[in-house]
Amino acid sequence: AVVSTQSTGNAVHDIASSAHVHLEHCMKLRADLPSTAQLALIGCLPARATLDTLERYDFDVTNGRALRRKALLAWSVKREAMRLNLVGNWNHVKSGMRNNR
Repeated sequence: AVVSTQSTGNAVHDIASSAHVHLEHCMKLRADLPSTAQLALIGCLPARATLDTLERYDFDVTNGRALRRKALLAWSVKREAMRLNLVGNWNHVKSGMRNNR
């Protein structure tokens, strides 16, 4: 059976709306966390970028532009980690992970 682009867009919109609600909740909780714990929420940046892109292209996942990765996404994540002063902490976490293997 062929699924229409409209119904696919509606399904993507519903899922993205739910993700947006969760993302907003995480961002509100983030303010109450110590900076070292905020590292766990660093994945919110790529999630927000993806949701913004999907919205810009009307949740049309068949549009190749809607699925393109943001060129400066890695830099945005690193900049946010530096803003939170987590870069040194992250190196410490990585070394601890290596020791636990």
